[in-house]
Amino acid sequence: MPHFVGIPATANSPGLSSLALKDPSGNAAVAVWAAGMDWRIRLCAPGNAFVSMSSSRFQSPPPYKKDANLHVYFMLRGLKAGDNIAAYDASGRPQTAALPITFASTDRPSNNLPPRPSVSSAKLILNPAGAEQADLKTTGQDWVNGIEKVIKYILANQMGRLIVNFLPGNVNIFPFLSGEQNANSTVQFSPKNFSGSLAPGAQPNEILFHEFCHIADGVLRSYDPLTDPETGIVFNYSGTDFFSVNATNVYASMRGRPLRKDHVGFQAMPAKFKDFDKFWDLAKPNLDKLRAAKPILYGQVSAIDAPWNPF
Repeated sequence: MPHFVGIPATANSPGLSSLALKDPSGNAAVAVWAAGMDWRIRLCAPGNAFVSMSSSRFQSPPPYKKDANLHVYFMLRGLKAGDNIAAYDASGRPQTAALPITFASTDRPSNNLPPRPSVSSAKLILNPAGAEQADLKTTGQDWVNGIEKVIKYILANQMGRLIVNFLPGNVNIFPFLSGEQNANSTVQFSPKNFSGSLAPGAQPNEILFHEFCHIADGVLRSYDPLTDPETGIVFNYSGTDFFSVNATNVYASMRGRPLRKDHVGFQAMPAKFKDFDKFWDLAKPNLDKLRAAKPILYGQVSAIDAPWNPF
């Protein structure tokens, strides 16, 4: 049966009955014998791996290697003493017993600050717990201070206020623990990951605004890729990112920032489509989908007077 083993793992490594995270970062690597590379580690109920539990505090990316002894290696981030984890296969079925976490070096008050509303918008709830376990180190309070600065900047813009006001309810924001340039719409975000980037759509305020746009459009999943018949240029939106990318472009144009092409990296908008009328002609199928699904949102965005607004 697959089971957790400590690192370094050898052919005869015994299974773990508990795990203490003693590294100063509070993070740890762990191996699972006989796991698949498409497996994931999740929080689970104590002693019961069949009851998985969602948590934006705990983040475990895909495994990073597999060795000759059938050990698959995972990085664990954001765990606290008292948590329990298990390995789940690609279908979401538990494949190991629950493993209790007995100690985490970052179990201290500064890494466990309580949630609180943003001072700029009561519907944006800041959840700093776990911030000290990020690749890019920050205290919980520094994370809060950074997020507050970004939120205030977003709300100083008309398009920013529109999207935040359109959010259907409270939005929880958690630290993004990896050091990569990414965020997602749960919302997990850390300003440090994007500091210094001048790429289109990659400023901290643009990244957070992009995630708010996902929530505003209900994370529509039917947006199509677009191909310009004249130039052959292809715009990819991953099914969900037409509105988030292009509403952020409206916002960015009001800041004098460059436009982002699509959802593949942070590429610049091709010169032809800096003319938003030409982009409108190409993007009409996706614009029609948004208008049908979210007519009030579409109407409010279309009324924004911005240098670039195809809505």
